[in-house]
Amino acid sequence: MTEWLKLDPKKFNEAREKTIHGVHVEAFSSPYDVPEAVRGFFDKDTERCIFEFKYIGGDEPETDITDDHIVLSVGKHSKRLYRIEIPWSEEKVREHASLNLSLVELGKVLRDLATKIDAERRSVNYEVAKKILSERVEELSQQVSA
Repeated sequence: MTEWLKLDPKKFNEAREKTIHGVHVEAFSSPYDVPEAVRGFFDKDTERCIFEFKYIGGDEPETDITDDHIVLSVGKHSKRLYRIEIPWSEEKVREHASLNLSLVELGKVLRDLATKIDAERRSVNYEVAKKILSERVEELSQQVSA
């Protein structure tokens, strides 16, 4: 299993402008909804590229959601994104193929997931996950191909 890559949660917890009852405010996500670490690896048995997110406050039971052959594991109660599984051949891993194309496809799946669950509350968590993956794609690609 690969090492967790530490993240700076403050970097990914950006203010969002909202208007609540006519009052303009800046809102931030709960620190419990912003990952503190990420890791990636390739599962040879299932031929899947797997990314996992770690949060403060420990784990919870997870529910799997499948969309376009991508499996997303979300917290049963919090709906936080814990795990992403993308079909990926071992040949692509050996070639050190870029994950950018899969991340574009994943972005669409995460947007769809947000609308299925709770668009207002969860979409920020899924956008953060997408941003983390795109910013750390080189390190994660190295982990997956190791």
